[in-house]
Amino acid sequence: MSTTAQAPTISPLLTVQDVAEILQVSRATVYGLIQAGKLEPVKLGLRKTRFRRADILRFIGEDDVQ
Repeated sequence: MSTTAQAPTISPLLTVQDVAEILQVSRATVYGLIQAGKLEPVKLGLRKTRFRRADILRFIGEDDVQ
């Protein structure tokens, strides 16, 4: 019998468009929130900006962030 280790569950990163839809704002507003230091992006190269789901939930005040 072989035991198989399960990989940890990793929530996917959100795109700028995903965050704009969640917050019901424009993409420009999301970039403005980054510039204002209110949202912390994960930079993947020069042109790819992503966000951790937990950071967005914390920003909007969800209590059940894990």
